[in-house]
Amino acid sequence: MNIGPLEPKVPAAAREEGARQRDALVADAQAQLEVDRTLANAELTEGVRHIAIELAGRIVGEPLDEFASSEVVDRYLEELTTQFSSRGTTA
Repeated sequence: MNIGPLEPKVPAAAREEGARQRDALVADAQAQLEVDRTLANAELTEGVRHIAIELAGRIVGEPLDEFASSEVVDRYLEELTTQFSSRGTTA
């Protein structure tokens, strides 16, 4: 039995409106995904920064409030240089 095309009988104006709404929904979803991706990236970056500062503080034996705490970092590097020099090794 030949049924013919199974395409529903939807007026052209309704199909165009549906396509327009679909395109708008897709565009909104893509924009929201980009916002979510940007926020997730910022949160991840901040988390890694926080962990890095905490680990650096553990390594130098002092808590670091800012990663660019040059006095503490300089002192730590100086201690490393002294340790390597006393072993006959240069840093």
